[in-house]
Amino acid sequence: MTGVQTCALPISPGEARDLRGFVANQTLIFWPFTDLGDTRLRWGTRYITLRQDRDATRPNKIGMAHEMCWVGYLNGGTLFVKGLGYEAGRVYADRGSNFETFTNKEMLEIESLGPVQKIAPGGAIEQVERWWLIRDIGSETTDAAIDRNIRPKVEALLRK
Repeated sequence: MTGVQTCALPISPGEARDLRGFVANQTLIFWPFTDLGDTRLRWGTRYITLRQDRDATRPNKIGMAHEMCWVGYLNGGTLFVKGLGYEAGRVYADRGSNFETFTNKEMLEIESLGPVQKIAPGGAIEQVERWWLIRDIGSETTDAAIDRNIRPKVEALLRK
């Protein structure tokens, strides 16, 4: 792919499990090489973005138990949307991650993971993803721009 590649990851507002809002509602997963101060990462109020940089000298990766079940991959004004599943109460690899994004100087990856399952010899399991492409999104990735240009289109697709 050409152009600036950016992963746009919505952060779940979660349920208010208590009236004061002190109960955790989000799980983020890090690797030994994860750099939270990396300028390719943007920690917004409603979205996390990770941008690929061809001049980067180190990889970076984050994962999460992602209950919002969609992620966007923006490249040159075209948005690839990946719809993915999350099953509360199930065990996921990588400390509970059903979504991971990785970048280095060569690429940006968005990956979904299913729950850990035992498979009998000759058996099978299925990991379902739904994919869409949306053109003419623009390239701005602030929270306001994602709310305005991306989220309404994605939510309309998810309702279908």
